[in-house]
Amino acid sequence: MRLPDAAAGRRITAPVAGALHTRLDALRRLDDQLGSGQLQPLAEAELQLITDLLTAGSYSQATMNSLFSAASEASRICGWLAYDTGHHTTARRHYLTALRTAAGAGDDIAGAHALSYAAIQAYSTDRPRDAVKMLDAAHSRTRSVATPRMQAMLHARQARAFSKTGGDRAACIRAINAAFDAYAQGPHDDDPAFTYWVSEAELLSIAGSSALSQGDHRQAISYFRRATDAAAYDATGYPRAAAIYYVRAAEAHLGLGEMEDACSAASRAVRCLGRVNSSRGSGTLADLRTHLGRCDSVPIVRDVLDEIA
Repeated sequence: MRLPDAAAGRRITAPVAGALHTRLDALRRLDDQLGSGQLQPLAEAELQLITDLLTAGSYSQATMNSLFSAASEASRICGWLAYDTGHHTTARRHYLTALRTAAGAGDDIAGAHALSYAAIQAYSTDRPRDAVKMLDAAHSRTRSVATPRMQAMLHARQARAFSKTGGDRAACIRAINAAFDAYAQGPHDDDPAFTYWVSEAELLSIAGSSALSQGDHRQAISYFRRATDAAAYDATGYPRAAAIYYVRAAEAHLGLGEMEDACSAASRAVRCLGRVNSSRGSGTLADLRTHLGRCDSVPIVRDVLDEIA
């Protein structure tokens, strides 16, 4: 994005910039509920609006920085939605734009946030060591300014990256422990708005996913059970995330030969995902169906296969 001439165009005020951030917060929460399928055009339109205001408007330095931060978050959202729909090249392009616009604002928090989502894409597409490097950079940029809630998010993402490298079990455990330690420090008034989803239940689910990636099925199940028992667990508020975690719990039960528990978790995943348009979520469920299909001689498995179909 070209650095704008802040002396030209109609005046953009701080309240307008604040309203744009509020709209982006609403877009994040719509994604939680609806998934990416219907939201990509809306997110792209938000990004275009902010870009147009930056390009054609005039504003104070503080408002310009706020607009650049909004542009960074809008690009990050576009990248996340593209990733969730399986458009990885588009996702990478948006994440790069998010990093550049965060730098234009001098906003290390926004830059680290974008890096953390680029890291999700990296460790989910067989580049876990790249993800570790991205998260190291995110930590380095924000060490003195990130709140404990944001630090917990970054540590949790780092645990997922380590869990997929194939040999960094100790580093994964350290990252998980660091995430819980940071979370235990409680919320702060200056927590970034985008950390609203960070909860004990979410951290436990990420820990369970990490254990599953490392082949520790029993530990994974323990974490997933603790997550669903946690006070803040909200499957209705985050149906896509809940569906994916139920699928992972089913995979863990399958790994232990616990067919009834695997089928129960799979059924819950189907119910959660029925309200969400997410290629990533649907693909995860389809993979589980393939694994369950190897046991289709078991009556309860056949019933679940019918549900997933």
